[in-house]
Amino acid sequence: MLKKFLIFTFLFLVLFLGFVLLFNEVLSYSFQKTHSPLTEEIAKFYNLNYNSDLTPKQIKELTRGSIDEDTPPRWINHFYDHISNQGWEGNLTSKQWAKAPKEQSAYHQGDRTWQKAIDYYLKGDKNQAYYTLGFILHLIEDLSVPAHTRNDTHALKEIDTDPYEEWASNLPLNYYNLSQALFKQGIKPKQLANLDDYFDELAIYSNRYFFSKDTVPEREEKVFKGYPQGPEIIKIDINYCYGKDENKKEIKLARFDLKDNKCVIGLEDHAIHLDYWNRLAPKAIIYGAGIIDLFHREIEEIKKGERVQPIVYRPPIIQGSLDKTQIITSYLTKLSLGGIKYLTNEGTKHIHLSLNKIKDSIQETLIQFQNLLSQSTNQISSFFEETQKKTDELLSQVRVQINLVNLPQKEDLVLGSKPSFTPTPSSEPKPNSISESKPEFPVLTSEPAPTPDPGPSAERASLPESVPTPESTPTPEPAPSSEPPSSSEPTPSPEEKLTS
Repeated sequence: MLKKFLIFTFLFLVLFLGFVLLFNEVLSYSFQKTHSPLTEEIAKFYNLNYNSDLTPKQIKELTRGSIDEDTPPRWINHFYDHISNQGWEGNLTSKQWAKAPKEQSAYHQGDRTWQKAIDYYLKGDKNQAYYTLGFILHLIEDLSVPAHTRNDTHALKEIDTDPYEEWASNLPLNYYNLSQALFKQGIKPKQLANLDDYFDELAIYSNRYFFSKDTVPEREEKVFKGYPQGPEIIKIDINYCYGKDENKKEIKLARFDLKDNKCVIGLEDHAIHLDYWNRLAPKAIIYGAGIIDLFHREIEEIKKGERVQPIVYRPPIIQGSLDKTQIITSYLTKLSLGGIKYLTNEGTKHIHLSLNKIKDSIQETLIQFQNLLSQSTNQISSFFEETQKKTDELLSQVRVQINLVNLPQKEDLVLGSKPSFTPTPSSEPKPNSISESKPEFPVLTSEPAPTPDPGPSAERASLPESVPTPESTPTPEPAPSSEPPSSSEPTPSPEEKLTS
């Protein structure tokens, strides 16, 4: 029996450690970057209104406690949806957790309840009293985050996170300097009758007037389903979706996404987060300082006998050992089942988101491809048109050059000049000289006739008088030629053609 129990406990420890490692940072303000300065401002605001009751050492203990409340897996009990009165995946609400000593005793850091803080103070251990009170302040600070009051958990930071908390965790420290400004405006710490009222009021405020990432209404809705009390989108422009705060002043609730035609909240939406911060952070300080005051008031009432001291949980002793095993096993079971349920829900949600992103990506890629194809077609068409135009211009220039080459030169157009031309080749053999061709007139054996002047008058020149006419002078017999007689007339020379 003992062996089975040990195996069972070991398996749950493995599940527990795996779950803690997987959910290293659950949805909450960053415990060092946000909870620490917020708690310091709460203490400063309390001192401004109550004559510096808190010492620097006590403020340090408050701050240390607000950080340690995020020790895994205590954060699974940091959610409170007042509409359904539920916490995260069946775990305790933060309102219940603040006064649940038995349940807290099973967790690391142990019992850090409201009752335990009062008990430490009455016993004289003020450092432990304020250290434990810091755990309660952490819970109040978380209620100023809409995701904590609207059942919108983002445990896996690597996959999904709350934009507002992520934005707040990266703020410079000067954004936290709110206590002095609140005091100068005459604002006082919130005075309520009991601790439950503080949890209820702040949870209702952050739930009613603000959205979280996954609780923004759909396109056709003005309020998110399940939260009919609000907030309500009253106006939309091309940039933002607007609502009204508790003072009826306009507030940017979300960014309007033109592409998807809906209101969204993202990490980069600084203007939206700033509107949230300027309202939610002061509430955390005002209510936190009020809780410190309530803590002191209840202690004074107990001392005066006006109030019964709350009963402090004492773990029962069974067979000489603390009965923590049963409590740890029970909560490990709840933690594991809650983790499995959460992972299933988140997995389903992210599968749908991934499929939608893939679909949008494919559509965007197709549109880009179509645009690129259209641009390429236009560029190719323009290229061919330009090429055709240049080709036509080049051909036109070539035609002009060819026509210029075929035109006669200016000097060839002078009257009586010899035109330049290229003789057409003939298949018949050309004579080497004029003497080789058959003369049209008989060659005189006496003095050669004078060469006529190649001017315009040469065309009209008559034969010299010394040349006898054919009728008076007998034609001598031509000298015998060694060349065979030509069957056709001899080709006239250019001079003869010009003379004729």
